Amino acid sequence: MKSQTLTGLLEASIVAILRGDAKAFLLGCCDDLTSLNVCLEKDVLRVIHNIEHRGMGFITHDLPNLGAALLAALESKSIAPIDAFKRRKGSKLPAFMHEIWRLVFCNTTGELLETPNEDAILLIRAVSDIGKKLEVKIHPKYERRAYAQYIATDAGLPAPSKYWTTDDSHIPVWNNGSLVCFSDDMAHPLSCVPRNADGVRRPALTGSRWLLANLQRFCDGFNIRQPEYYPSTHVAKRRSEGFSGVRHGPGATATGNAQSDKYDFQNWSSRLDAVFPKEDFLPIALFGESEENLSDECVPSRVCAVPKDAKKVRLIACEPLENQWTQQLTADFISQNILPNCHGQIKLNDQSLSRKAAAKGSITGHLATIDLSDASDRLSCYVVERAFRKNVTLLTALRAHRTPRTIVPGHGVINLKKFASQGSAVTFPIQSIVFWLICQSIACNGDYTKLGKTPRSRSIRVYGDDLVCHTDDYENICCLIDYLQLKVNRLKSYSHGRFRESCGGDYYNGVDVTPIKLKKIIDLRKPSTRTALIDVINNAFKAGFWHLSNALIDQLPSSVVKRLPVGAIKLRKDGARAEGPPSFESFTGGYTDHLHKRWNEDLQVEEVRSWSLHTKALRLDRSWRGRVKKGVYEIPYLSEGYTSDILARGKDREVLTWKDVRLFS
Repeated sequence: MKSQTLTGLLEASIVAILRGDAKAFLLGCCDDLTSLNVCLEKDVLRVIHNIEHRGMGFITHDLPNLGAALLAALESKSIAPIDAFKRRKGSKLPAFMHEIWRLVFCNTTGELLETPNEDAILLIRAVSDIGKKLEVKIHPKYERRAYAQYIATDAGLPAPSKYWTTDDSHIPVWNNGSLVCFSDDMAHPLSCVPRNADGVRRPALTGSRWLLANLQRFCDGFNIRQPEYYPSTHVAKRRSEGFSGVRHGPGATATGNAQSDKYDFQNWSSRLDAVFPKEDFLPIALFGESEENLSDECVPSRVCAVPKDAKKVRLIACEPLENQWTQQLTADFISQNILPNCHGQIKLNDQSLSRKAAAKGSITGHLATIDLSDASDRLSCYVVERAFRKNVTLLTALRAHRTPRTIVPGHGVINLKKFASQGSAVTFPIQSIVFWLICQSIACNGDYTKLGKTPRSRSIRVYGDDLVCHTDDYENICCLIDYLQLKVNRLKSYSHGRFRESCGGDYYNGVDVTPIKLKKIIDLRKPSTRTALIDVINNAFKAGFWHLSNALIDQLPSSVVKRLPVGAIKLRKDGARAEGPPSFESFTGGYTDHLHKRWNEDLQVEEVRSWSLHTKALRLDRSWRGRVKKGVYEIPYLSEGYTSDILARGKDREVLTWKDVRLFS
């Protein structure tokens, strides 16, 4: 799909919202419908004019700035001037969508109304954010800027202890954590504390020292109660339970191994072998191979950029093959043995808990949401070592398969102070636990025995760097995060107004004001893009944006539209949409009369012939040695649907398939 066509799709979407959905949403709350219609038509002309002269920049830069200004105003309860959007003469509000802004803020003072209209908030966000997350091609300057920031961020972190930086095979002597503490005077986070008259930095007990001491006390109380981690024992236990224990993840590796040779290990460092011995994890003698063929080199990871939105890239580190493999086992141990002890407040596969808490917080005001900037890149070895100092076996394993160096394009190899970048299998669970410990140390005043026994402690929810906490603890948590050289994104953290956001759910006073965002609509000639557009169409329909939904349907080829059934909306227990074959969803039930039907004698069901996307899995060649290695290393079980083949995603193609008509009713 050409850029001009993509721009046309976005323009049609915004026009549909302003001309159709805005009028429908505001019909019962606007006193002067004539003035509203005139204003909205002017807004449509402004959109067309700006897209004509600014192109995609208006959609991916200017409009998102408008949405960000709205959220800042909801938090501060007063609107400030917005770049690229002039105010109407005699008003504090933007001229663009002026009649909608008037339902949220006072026209003359710019102050938040006592009862702002939630639909008006949703409409402004629907227009401003529709192209915010669009994954368009990023200008190289943004990549260069991201790489430079990556290095600068790491350089500003506190230096780790010697155990994290050496490649030797000796297991670290952590001394059960007696040598390190969050409140060390030498700690980098305390270097900003002013010196006293005698020249010594002594933060007040009621300030940073108190917060750090409570954090250390709570971390110790939690970790001393956690099971010890012995990788060889854990993998044997998981295999006895019917699971593989160790297996490769789907990601790319620093050594460039394709899926077909991910079981052909070339490196196994001495620091890794000390904790994950080759005789337990690499039974290479079975294949007539020698350990001498394995290099002892500690291979650096490789940083690469992937699109995040129109203005930013996400940096991910491709881990060395052997590190990635053993990280998967540690991640499994954490999931099975540590996360269940977090009182159900960390669910790595369930974002609904955080969204529900955010919705509740927007009503009561008792819960705040916190978002962190570059969380994985700012979580240092310094913090991880102190947080887990009482769980020596886990700390030793984390050190063993951590990659201490990385290759940054344009900058060469650098030594890392951060614990791990995105791309490591343990980054997400470890950072979730660390942030949970930070929040609970404040909520429980450092006393582990109070965990889950107070409303402040029970209110905590953590999903990666999305945090939900009690409003009374918000400032202390933010201060503690800053002390640890982490960074709170104040523009996306909310504690004062009635707006809350967490894990992709946006709420104002309990009302869902999450905007519809187009993300991967790049080339509608590709079948995979059409299925993505169908999902956006259904999301818009369920959110009440029926005119937007119809406008997007018009972008699909008629050959697809006339072969899609109408299906009843089905939700899972967590409120998410249940998976099913492609269809247009409806609140009033299914409709399939326009499709060809047949009676399946074998299954004794009525079927309809509908459009679908078929992706044939490619089976890549793998040597017999590779097949046997996978079987031995992973210890397959039939319950896992095991195959020794290499499966890769093939080409998508459109097909007409027979589906049970009950799937759409």
